[in-house]
Amino acid sequence: MTISKKNILLICSLLCFFFFNATTPFAKEETVTKEDYLKEISIVKERLIKEPESPVLHNTLGYYFFKIDNYDDAKAEYANAIKYDKKFSLPYNNLGVIALIAKDYDSAESYFSTAVDLNPTYAKAIYNLSVTYFRQKKYVKAAKYYLKAKDVDKNYVNEREDFAKTLITRS
Repeated sequence: MTISKKNILLICSLLCFFFFNATTPFAKEETVTKEDYLKEISIVKERLIKEPESPVLHNTLGYYFFKIDNYDDAKAEYANAIKYDKKFSLPYNNLGVIALIAKDYDSAESYFSTAVDLNPTYAKAIYNLSVTYFRQKKYVKAAKYYLKAKDVDKNYVNEREDFAKTLITRS
């Protein structure tokens, strides 16, 4: 795939305005309180007693820990999800998000790449890989994966473009 310099600049400028929003593995922000998440954590932990090897439950528990900024427990639960299903792409993406927040770009790239290898149509992981490359100043790769994410799920990427445009017009 050949990408013109003009397209690279356009994509990079869009990423520049909204890359911070891409770090969340979940598309929408909810109006949920920390107490709500703590209740959900208790419920999932109870379910894990009956299903201790459920990768979905471990990933879900990691999500709730992530939402209350408890990244250590989130990482542990995502690792548990992978332990029970090495081909489950979501926890790799979620670990990548935490690495991206920590500015550990090499780890983020590895996690997102694994998620994309496991699920080549996982738009969030593809997009997050684009953001990682952007932060590493690898603009050609950032543009390539941005366009790939847009090919896979135009609506997902368009939501971020709309967000960027809103930020630009408010500035």
